[in-house]
Amino acid sequence: MSVESEIVRPAQSVGGRYKTLDAIRGMAALAVAAYHLGQRDVQFIPGGYLAVDLFFILSGFVIALNYEGKLTNGLSFADFFWQRILRLYPIYFVGLVLGCLRQVGGVLLHLPHSLGMGEVAFAALCALFMLPAPPMGPGPYELFPLNIPSWSLFFEFAVNVLFALVLVRLRTRHLLIISAAALAWLAPQIASPEFFNVGWSWQHFDLGLARTLFAFPVGMVLWRRMRLSDRRVSWISLAVVGLVLVLMMAPVGNHRRPMFELLTVLAIFPLIVWFGVHYELPAKVAPLFSYLGDISYAVYAIHFPLVVVFVMLGKRLHLHGLVTTGLFVLSVGLLASAVVHWFDTPVRRMLRGFVAGRAGTRSTATA
Repeated sequence: MSVESEIVRPAQSVGGRYKTLDAIRGMAALAVAAYHLGQRDVQFIPGGYLAVDLFFILSGFVIALNYEGKLTNGLSFADFFWQRILRLYPIYFVGLVLGCLRQVGGVLLHLPHSLGMGEVAFAALCALFMLPAPPMGPGPYELFPLNIPSWSLFFEFAVNVLFALVLVRLRTRHLLIISAAALAWLAPQIASPEFFNVGWSWQHFDLGLARTLFAFPVGMVLWRRMRLSDRRVSWISLAVVGLVLVLMMAPVGNHRRPMFELLTVLAIFPLIVWFGVHYELPAKVAPLFSYLGDISYAVYAIHFPLVVVFVMLGKRLHLHGLVTTGLFVLSVGLLASAVVHWFDTPVRRMLRGFVAGRAGTRSTATA
């Protein structure tokens, strides 16, 4: 699942970047990070995993907006493929390295539920190619045991490929049929204890696929049906951003949670994206939320290996769970900013130059 921030087609009224979507993406990334910490400490964001479904809807919208016209006007699949690799892989790789360090540290410290060194090496080899590892170690057999959230990045890249090969050529009604079929498979299986928190292990691989194939086409349909020029600056945008956090913090009981989560993913998230497109943030707060959008993908991709460190730190210093969560979110945000600035940006610039140079060499040789 990509939680990326991209420059999009200009709109005449308020500029070319969708700052409210940046804010939504950033808030959701911080929420899912806090949720994963809460799994081992005090849980303040019980529905944080719903961020993944919101990310997939946002991804469908952004990818369609940026690439649907290009692909129909001659952009080759190979060029699209490499553009997506350049966008997703560098930060994904940082998360993989941190995950390897976490697992090796767990082996050296004899922490429970740690993989053996051979299992770490094999999982790392699979993950280098953005492929899930076969079941290993004690269950629940995560697709990416070194950095569990990478499961959604795997599905994100897979659906991006499907987009370029198939989805971009489909009519809107066919996209809705795909989305409805995925929902029909997913909805009856949303139950305690996992609810929508599925897709990260081999036991519910099919439900992860269903989450992706429901949400991504919804984002594409939103793009096709939006009036992107009808945008205005309004403080309503802050309420929309705040609603994302409210939904994920809502203390809904287990007996009502399946319906609550279905309603959230099926109806409320698409509405949030719709409002996020049409209502832009005021200038006073836009820079902060644009910044959150810039680092949101890095926050998502690198936070999980750091969870155990902050849980141990919080227990050793006898910190309140809220304090530990605040320190964790702040630290992850600062580290994500450093990764984007000092690693992702220069590496992508270098790789783009390399790919462009190779393309130029091939063109010269052909001529």
